Amino acid sequence: MTPIAEESLKLHYAKRGKIEVISTVRVQDKNDLSLAYTPG
Repeated sequence: MTPIAEESLKLHYAKRGKIEVISTVRVQDKNDLSLAYTPG
């Protein structure tokens, strides 16, 4: 395994992932999720 791959795995395990998706709108129920998820 390359050194960069080893470092990447260490970071992944330390942070429980490396990329996060955060909603820009508040989602409190199914209706909110439907409005946020529907394209347009």
